[in-house]
Formats: sequence, C-alpha cells, structure tokens
Amino acid sequence: MLEDNEAARSKEVKLQLQEIIHLHEKHDDLRAQAEDLKNRSQPNNIGLRGIPSGGEGTDVHGYTQVLFRSVLDLDEEADL
Repeated sequence: MLEDNEAARSKEVKLQLQEIIHLHEKHDDLRAQAEDLKNRSQPNNIGLRGIPSGGEGTDVHGYTQVLFRSVLDLDEEADL
C-alpha cells in the first residue's frame, strides 16, 4: 500500500513538472510575441538634431532626400 501511494505521488509530481515546463514554454512564447508586437507598434521615427523644425513643409520625403544628398555629397542619381 505504501508503494502504491509513492507511485501515485511520483506520477502526480511528474505531471506537475510537465505542466510547469509547458507553462514556462508558453510564458516564453507569449513574452516573445508581446515584445514583437511592442516593436511593431512603435513608429520608426528618426530624430535629426540641428535641423530646424518645420523646414520640410508638407514634403518630408523630398526634404530629407535633398538634405541627405547635400550632407552626404551624393549625386542626384543616387538611390536613397
């Protein structure tokens, strides 16, 4: 009878350990997903120091192309 109790207890402990391992893996997966979602939700803005605010007007893309071409001494043909 004591052996039966020990066997049952051992089986219960194994099941609990399997559940802990499963929950730990699930936790890691959820943490990775949360980190990925956080990274995707943050805008990919770049701050440029020393550039007057509002100088770009309504054409930010064109303004930054002209700025980078002049600062980096690139030809008009260079692909940005």
